[in-house]
Amino acid sequence: MHEYSVSYHDRKRILYFLALFSILSSPFIAEALSKISSISSFNLAAPSGLAIFFLFFISFDQFIWKWKILYWTDIVKIPNLNGDWQGTLLSSTGEKKIEISVKIHQTYTKLTVRLEAPSSMSFSKMAIFDMADPTCFNLRYEYRAEYKPSKTETKIHYGVTNLLLKNYNGEIDVIDEARYYTELGRDTHGRITLQKKV
Repeated sequence: MHEYSVSYHDRKRILYFLALFSILSSPFIAEALSKISSISSFNLAAPSGLAIFFLFFISFDQFIWKWKILYWTDIVKIPNLNGDWQGTLLSSTGEKKIEISVKIHQTYTKLTVRLEAPSSMSFSKMAIFDMADPTCFNLRYEYRAEYKPSKTETKIHYGVTNLLLKNYNGEIDVIDEARYYTELGRDTHGRITLQKKV
């Protein structure tokens, strides 16, 4: 997975909040561990503030950022795209629509997009969420595509994909405004439509 950037949404304030929460919770955690040690045979040492911050950060990055209450309170605005998607790709080469599947892995700080078609597979290399307003984002990512061996196709090429995301409380089920563009060696473009698998 690679990191992604976000425009018009300051993710640093989450780090400040987690650091403050770590400092404030350290005495309570130390006291709780001390009581557990006194009534059991286990001798538990209190973790450092840095260890507590790391635990909180990992928990937030992997799980907590997806909680709906954080979207309702505008603490988190980044759309959650995790999961399996299916759809079609229509290329400017005039070919018929191609059935595709997309797998997106996303945390609060990292993302990867894998697109699979019958004859190729692509992986995202870098990405940015560009917020037009709190309910509308563009996800732009650069990808590297690898083709199965063929006499007529380039084996590897690069391109850019732009997904228009209409975000309602972090939930996005359909992406019907997506475009991709390939590098000059291929000079093709096309449209992608996606539906999230239930």
